[in-house]
Amino acid sequence: MQEFIQIITALSSEELVRKITDTLIDKRLAASVWISGPMTSTYRWQGKIESTTDWVCTINTRRELYNAVEQAIKELYPSDDLGILALPVLTGNKSYLEWITQETQNATDRSSE
Repeated sequence: MQEFIQIITALSSEELVRKITDTLIDKRLAASVWISGPMTSTYRWQGKIESTTDWVCTINTRRELYNAVEQAIKELYPSDDLGILALPVLTGNKSYLEWITQETQNATDRSSE
């Protein structure tokens, strides 16, 4: 049975978010990317509380493509500290899930699966 996930990451610029989005869609690693922002992220970093303005990407894809998606993001934003989380999709609109499968069927970068 096909497994679906949403991968979430927050990035510091809209330009970078759009570049990552275009890459993931072009390589068919994601069926869609929902972009939210700008928003404020607050976190503790090196002992201090920080607040930054970020844009959030919610990437809709199949579980088997996670490693390739992470690699594509890191190639465009090389940071060991970048927060990337994958959440399982437990259920969803059947036709939307079929569409995700169709749109990611021929992913062009599966080198790190």
